[in-house]
Amino acid sequence: MADKPRILWIDDVYGKARNGRNKHRDTLCSRLGLQDITGDCLPRNEQEPKPLLVVDDREIDDIDPTENNKDEVVADVTFCRGQVEMSGEVRNDLDGTLEMARNGWEHPPHWSLLLLDMHFATGAIGVDGEPVGTDEDWEPERYFGLTILDSLCRDSELRDIPVVITSAMERDVIERRFTTQGVWAFVDKTDLNKAKLKELLDDYGLLSDDKIIGHSLPLLQCLREARRRGRIPNENVLILGESGTGKELLAEYIHQQAGKAGKYVPFFPQGVPETLIEDRLFGHQKGAFNGATTDQPGAAELADAGTLFIDEFGDIPATVQAKLLRLLDKNIRETQRLGEQKAKQLRNLQVIMATEREEILLEDNFRKALLARAQVHNSIRIPTLNERSEDIPLLVEYFVKKYEQEFSAESRKVSVEALEVLRTYPWPGNIRELENVIENAVFTYKGLRWLEADHLKLPSHETQRQPIPLDQSSSQIDSDNNIPDSQPQMTETGIHENLDALIKYLNNFNFDGYQHTDLSGKLPQVESAYARFIACYLKAALNLRGEIQYQAAMRCITGDSDLSGAKAKRQIEKILWLSKTPYLISNDPEIIEHLRKFVESDPVLKKACDRILGRNHEQQEQ
Repeated sequence: MADKPRILWIDDVYGKARNGRNKHRDTLCSRLGLQDITGDCLPRNEQEPKPLLVVDDREIDDIDPTENNKDEVVADVTFCRGQVEMSGEVRNDLDGTLEMARNGWEHPPHWSLLLLDMHFATGAIGVDGEPVGTDEDWEPERYFGLTILDSLCRDSELRDIPVVITSAMERDVIERRFTTQGVWAFVDKTDLNKAKLKELLDDYGLLSDDKIIGHSLPLLQCLREARRRGRIPNENVLILGESGTGKELLAEYIHQQAGKAGKYVPFFPQGVPETLIEDRLFGHQKGAFNGATTDQPGAAELADAGTLFIDEFGDIPATVQAKLLRLLDKNIRETQRLGEQKAKQLRNLQVIMATEREEILLEDNFRKALLARAQVHNSIRIPTLNERSEDIPLLVEYFVKKYEQEFSAESRKVSVEALEVLRTYPWPGNIRELENVIENAVFTYKGLRWLEADHLKLPSHETQRQPIPLDQSSSQIDSDNNIPDSQPQMTETGIHENLDALIKYLNNFNFDGYQHTDLSGKLPQVESAYARFIACYLKAALNLRGEIQYQAAMRCITGDSDLSGAKAKRQIEKILWLSKTPYLISNDPEIIEHLRKFVESDPVLKKACDRILGRNHEQQEQ
């Protein structure tokens, strides 16, 4: 079952609780179908009667409490005031607010959506128990909500939280400010109702699904894009992804979200002779060729007013591509059976294409006009299992239960050792391979109540590593401290002995007897060497699987098998000198700039930066 959406709402009025009560919050949650899980208020039946809705310090009492179905819970919500009371005054609390956002984001289920107020009243507490406010509070450029937004966007861990501004303040004077800070929408509080909240969650939220198992950020972002694209009428959608990642399942999800009146019709060209692909896709008339004894509609015609799914789009032969152009033209949407003189126009057809062979689409034998209509540059990329490795425990649980039922097997638990083996395996076959492994294990050991590591039939995946030996002479390293391309081959035992020896050597290094002239000015060089060494250490871990998998790499070098993706990103930012707190003592700008150039010159490290951060170095410095 999909997780219930979790909302973080940062608002000075709804966020505060006094004596275990907040009458305004209670009415808000009732109207919007929210379940308050903040934990700082008494149950609703102990609240004061007839609560009011408050919008920017104005009470609104003409709300019909029967407007919505109160029994339907749209989402769980946690309220954050964003402020603290100290010595009879209310002050904005940026650090506490960011910490609350971080606590609900680092580990799943993540925040689905963050709703953010703009105006926060501060100052001395008046006789009514509310802050009197200051002139600065009302200056648009000083809205505390904008300060929170700026901090969220600068934080590498928090910048991916989807933010919607909920405020009744005038937006024109601050529009340019928040539109460049990752905000998805601006909603006037007075216009917010249950239907609008559902729409915001569907369009911008990070929501899990019953059939596509997982709660990792890459998967939830993929599902969000799929929902948004699926709701565009008459759309062409291209899904890119490796074999076994679930492209067909994602296509079905898009069809479901689109709410089409027609059917979902899949078409699989793999293994179909080239001469038959056109017939299967477009159909034929009786007598069109020998053996055509009846009229036969094609897959495109059967999908009229619904969704046509073309699997492995990259395998469509050139002889069919010309005819496919008319079908993919959203202004035409024609299909014509073999032997038929007149084409048929389809109504509101959604065409979803998928391929694992992205490079095929760039070859000369693929029509450029066809690629443009397939929107290859606006494709949806489904993440690999390695990119969403935190979903492996959920997937394992799902497949274990599935095949226990299918094989009438004993109900079993998965051992820690087995789960660790599954989490560290590279999964070249992605989810399909994981399912096959679990299916085989459950079937083979139907009578057991534990799934152990020995039950898993996985191919070996040894990887060669070639670190620099400890005794390598300085002449083998150039004047710029670059690692030479040619490195001595070593045995597996030698690798570990060498790295352990280096650690021991550094721990036991003795500075006794050094003079002032020996130590003077050496810190930048020591820092530079240390930082480059750590970066190369990271590079070695990134290379273990032959592709950039930052979370797996950090779990490897830290030994922390539970390390979250957010923490892995934060640590890599420090290692690659893209954080405000890198692994340096002096933070010398010249050293940092030199080391950043080193990263830029290394293909593996640069790719890690591009994939993890999704921005360039200039943006980081800003």
